[in-house]
Amino acid sequence: MTAYENVKAVHEEICDTVEGNEEFDEQLELMEGVQNDFIDIRLKKEILEKQTDERNVERFSWMTNIVIRAIILGNNGVGKTALMNQYVNKKFSNQYKTSINTDCLTKEVMVGNRLVTMQIWDTVGQERFQSLGVNYYRGADCCILVFDVNSEESFKSLQRWRDQFLVKANPHYPDNFPFVVLGNKTDLRKRMVSEQLAKQWCDRSNIPYFETSAKDNVHVDKAFQTITKNAFEKLPEKDMPKEVSDKIKIEPMILAPDRPPKMKRCGCQGGHTNNMKVN
Repeated sequence: MTAYENVKAVHEEICDTVEGNEEFDEQLELMEGVQNDFIDIRLKKEILEKQTDERNVERFSWMTNIVIRAIILGNNGVGKTALMNQYVNKKFSNQYKTSINTDCLTKEVMVGNRLVTMQIWDTVGQERFQSLGVNYYRGADCCILVFDVNSEESFKSLQRWRDQFLVKANPHYPDNFPFVVLGNKTDLRKRMVSEQLAKQWCDRSNIPYFETSAKDNVHVDKAFQTITKNAFEKLPEKDMPKEVSDKIKIEPMILAPDRPPKMKRCGCQGGHTNNMKVN
């Protein structure tokens, strides 16, 4: 029996036994006051629970998963696969098996109050054969351009990769399409392309630039977080949450210690095989 039911039972018992007895008037008034207090508390509790449920429904209805498809492009050997694996799996290897298929890795992050799956597609060697078709580019939400700061040729190829992407992907708003440029392999210290020159190229097209090292994990997370945020902001308005702050925070998923992060492949056929049970 609840406290309210106890008070109600005692109140009814007193009313039955002392009805018409003036000396118990004070006690009856006190009991009626306690009963009313319980009623008020119960009503307030029900109203609060209803308001909380309504807020939670509104809040969590926007926690549905959004997939952002990113294409990573650049000359062969600039470290595209290494950057992907460093960001998703926190692993680095000097050896990656080259194939002529596409492959992808995924990582779940929070952008504002929205769960986002970042799906990163890698050419895994196809650029050597100039075989990247229209289907590889179509549907991309953002593009990551990579060059090797120790290779002037890879830097000069950035324009070709960007132009090729815009032609084959055919985005609705090419001038505002989210790109990011990564100058990779800064750990080798055999630099042929200066940071100033790379920034000048990026500034002409208003593209964010990051100097990265997949080996030492320098600025890798920051670069991928930036392109994820920028791609999210460019999503169609109908896919955006009702309340997104002007400054969108992006955070990794927080999981229980005994549960590994949800890193999975995209179901692509063939290509580089990697163990995703990392972190």
